[in-house]
Amino acid sequence: MTRINLLPPERVKERRGVPSQRNYLWLSIVLPLVVLLIMGFWWFSLGSQINNKNEALQKADQDLKDVQAQVQSLQKYATRAQEIATTQDTVLAALGGRVYWARILNNIAIFCPTNIWLVALNGTSAAGTSGSVTFDGYALQCPNRDLAGFFPGELDYHPDYRPIAGWLERMAQIEQFSRVWLASAEPSFMINDENIEEPEPFPPTTFTAGGQWVMHFNSSAQLNMASAAIGTKATAAPASPTPQPSEGEGEAE
Repeated sequence: MTRINLLPPERVKERRGVPSQRNYLWLSIVLPLVVLLIMGFWWFSLGSQINNKNEALQKADQDLKDVQAQVQSLQKYATRAQEIATTQDTVLAALGGRVYWARILNNIAIFCPTNIWLVALNGTSAAGTSGSVTFDGYALQCPNRDLAGFFPGELDYHPDYRPIAGWLERMAQIEQFSRVWLASAEPSFMINDENIEEPEPFPPTTFTAGGQWVMHFNSSAQLNMASAAIGTKATAAPASPTPQPSEGEGEAE
């Protein structure tokens, strides 16, 4: 079949030489819209991030102000602590090396067994270089040590030295003591001073009855100046005691 073109030759040449613009017209319309949409989304996202950062910054600033207010309120305690530290240094400079008797007496009261009571306690120290404590006291005895029906002085009593050993062991646990000695320990009968009147035989007589056996002891302790002096600390705990009573005399370290 023969194709017949009714256009003039000039028109045909013109159409062949100049490309058509209608194929790209939709791009010139759609592309700017797409770019605007992308820029709008990016702007919205960036604005949201900026708002979040601003809120976080405001919160951090508020937290900082709160912390600064708390620090300011605690500043008086820091000043007071500094004053106490200065006073403590002054006291330690004036009393350094002296024996801290209050702490020692407190530890003796804490470690003293319940079956021991003291009637005398003496402490001495020499210019903060050495010191000792002496004890005079009594130890309770188990009731079954005293056989009923006998009088004091007869062979009815069996001394129990275990409370004395317990006393030495407890005192050796005090870090302010380096050594603990037992000077003496002997049975003693304590009368309750109960007066009883016996009507027979005539005339009536009054005598004292009642009492209990106890252990009277004397001991001493050598101070550990590494922990007994003011402003010093103990470097090691004392060793457990090993009481060695021998005819009323012994030592515990």
